[in-house]
Amino acid sequence: MIFKERLISLRNLIHSKNFFLVSFLLILCIGIFLRTYHFHDWLLFEKDQVRDAVFTEQVLTGEKSWPVFGPTMRASGEDKETLFHIGPVYYYFQILSTMIFGPEAEVMAYPDLLFSILSLPLFFFFLRKYFTENISLALMGVYAIS
Repeated sequence: MIFKERLISLRNLIHSKNFFLVSFLLILCIGIFLRTYHFHDWLLFEKDQVRDAVFTEQVLTGEKSWPVFGPTMRASGEDKETLFHIGPVYYYFQILSTMIFGPEAEVMAYPDLLFSILSLPLFFFFLRKYFTENISLALMGVYAIS
């Protein structure tokens, strides 16, 4: 009988709003920590990121104007030789970040970090449309540590 009462009280605790809020904030804090831990030290710039950084610097110094098109990408699959441009918003975020925080290499990755953090609650609210609150919270936890 005592076991059944404790099981019922545990079930009530899990379904309470305080448990949800504390769990949500804990998962969010863990996700933020894992995304920002050694952020500067673990950045790796390949040729395409260096190209984008040079382009951003040229826009800020006035050598080039703000882009109308984004970086050139190659298609995958059978059309590997097909080139296309993605939108310029990627460059806009890099340029604005560099204007605000200065011309450092890691500064250009700040928008990616910000949107990675903002994707955590967005992912939860997306999952909440299809699953229960607890399942959505658990899946958000998996996403936070991925």
